[in-house]
Amino acid sequence: MRPKIIYYFFFQIALTFISFLGIAGNGLPDIRNFSKADYGAGTQNWSFGQSQNGLIYFANNDGLLEFDGKHWQLYKQESSFIHRSSLIKDDHIFIGGLNEFGYYKVDPTGNLCYNSLVPKLPEGYTDFGEVWRIHDTSFGIVFQTFQHLLFYQEDSIILVEPKSRFHFSYYVNDLLWVCDVVEGLMQYQDGQLRKIPNGDFFSGLQIWSVLPYGDDQIIIGTEHQGLYLFDGATIKPWFVPASDFLKKYQLYCSKQINGNTYAFGSIQNGVVIMNKNGEIVQHLNKIKGLQNNTVLSIGADLEGGLWLGLDNGISRVSLDSPISYIEDYFNIGAGYTSVKIDSTLYLGTNQGVYKIEWNEFTNPLKTDRSFKQIAGSNGQVWSLAKIGDDLLC
Repeated sequence: MRPKIIYYFFFQIALTFISFLGIAGNGLPDIRNFSKADYGAGTQNWSFGQSQNGLIYFANNDGLLEFDGKHWQLYKQESSFIHRSSLIKDDHIFIGGLNEFGYYKVDPTGNLCYNSLVPKLPEGYTDFGEVWRIHDTSFGIVFQTFQHLLFYQEDSIILVEPKSRFHFSYYVNDLLWVCDVVEGLMQYQDGQLRKIPNGDFFSGLQIWSVLPYGDDQIIIGTEHQGLYLFDGATIKPWFVPASDFLKKYQLYCSKQINGNTYAFGSIQNGVVIMNKNGEIVQHLNKIKGLQNNTVLSIGADLEGGLWLGLDNGISRVSLDSPISYIEDYFNIGAGYTSVKIDSTLYLGTNQGVYKIEWNEFTNPLKTDRSFKQIAGSNGQVWSLAKIGDDLLC
């Protein structure tokens, strides 16, 4: 039976929901948003990197973005091209774009200057399309387009062509995984592309993510068919909540945050973070604090923060913080007090009293509709307490 509500107003020290409950994971983390106006470049941010000295870099529509924690700087070429991919290795920031790839490096005057690698290509191979992926491998820096793998080592370029047409590639567990549109999932070994056991299962499918899973498996993420596990011989669907989410909202990018946590960016509904069991532990989208629902790139900084390159803007998520928030994101007003009675959580705000079932409160996919207003208020609700079957406010 729902407790009867009795109003009784008095003053006490206001407490946020999170500090009162001592639960960080059930709210939302602190999110710092950077708009186009903040960083002074294009809306789309395609790739993340951090240098050894802590500087943050994004491959942006207008060039290379650099952030020192306070100031943004844009490095833009005279022959402007969209910086579509990036990789930081030592003092090189490798970049790929449309019919262009190369690296930024600090020159003797202290300026970050761009050096194109296109002149090192064989004659007649300059129309190679967009460079979508860059990998640091045991056999050199690999730039991947839909038409070629470009291997840069010892100041020369070697080209490898697909059996049909490449989709994307991934360097995981010291192996270069390459998706061929017709042949399916393949590996680059000993100087050539090789089929893998059951790799033709993915023929005609688009693979948007390959991540390590334990010592001998990988997680394969597809555009609309969800997640799969592959142990080197067998491919099987992974029936977990995160897979259902990604089927519905279209996977685009991913990142292993640590050994037990994975982040997946979607086209239609922000980012989900899952644990090693495939359970969703956090969900962020435009309603929950991001600037945009389309996540183009994901990266983790040295301090444990999660960076999201969006279709419009950049966000940093403080996953490392023990504090999370409720009231700013779920349209329930400023919080003053709360009480859990049996399986129901009651929240007192400046907009009245709200309730939510505890199993729904702990659900990372909850929305503002999960909170039910059960009483309005002409003032702040400073205290909630149970007296018998009644709720004292």
